[in-house]
Amino acid sequence: MLSLVLSGVATLSESPEMARKMKVLLMDLLEVLQQGSKDVQLKALRICRKVMGELTREEASSIAVELLDKLLPLFDNGLLSELREISISLFTELLKKVAGKCKRQMRNQVRRGLLPLWFHMSDDTQSVAEASSQALLGAAEFLKWQQLQHVVRTEQMWRIGECLLLQDRTRAEDYLDQSLGYLHNAQASVRMEAIRFIGLAARGQSQQKLSETISALQHLKYDSTPSIRCLATQTTFILSCVRVKAKPGSTKRPWRR
Repeated sequence: MLSLVLSGVATLSESPEMARKMKVLLMDLLEVLQQGSKDVQLKALRICRKVMGELTREEASSIAVELLDKLLPLFDNGLLSELREISISLFTELLKKVAGKCKRQMRNQVRRGLLPLWFHMSDDTQSVAEASSQALLGAAEFLKWQQLQHVVRTEQMWRIGECLLLQDRTRAEDYLDQSLGYLHNAQASVRMEAIRFIGLAARGQSQQKLSETISALQHLKYDSTPSIRCLATQTTFILSCVRVKAKPGSTKRPWRR
């Protein structure tokens, strides 16, 4: 029934005038994004995209902050590439819809989106990879991180992780924790990027964090992809050496330029 209702709403939203009036439905659509089936989420996203596209920055700013927060979990939907693509593309569009204090409020959500967007630049679906590249560039511009803008524009994939750590050193542990979740991603290409980043980010962490990271990587010795097993083994060995060499009682070694 909900799917049928959304189909009707989607048809009405094709009219710019009706789309503007549907602003009052956006909060309900946000709930659907959290709880609905994949098909329902996809329809709700399309409606949100149409409605937000018809609103001015002043009208859209406050709802854009809340909507962005609901989009982030959809980036990693492993069953429906179209859901990944539309949520990532809408993320890019929302960055242009905020102004004033809402722009400051959105910064934390944008930072949380950086790592998923980078990993999905290696997505198996080309349209998702391209959308992720555009979104990461948009996020870098939003945050005014010029070095990140440069490496994304020049497609220097291998430098993006280092750039993130150098640009925002205080988030190194958060980035590491976030990346560990991607070791279970359905796509081998995404898991591969996560392992590479973990090998970089974990080197500045405490002994305890290193041990936790090594333990997480060791589970990949059963991975179905040989290249993943190989890279995980190499990374585990390197981090084990780092752990041994670290001075007793040391905590974190800050990243240096």
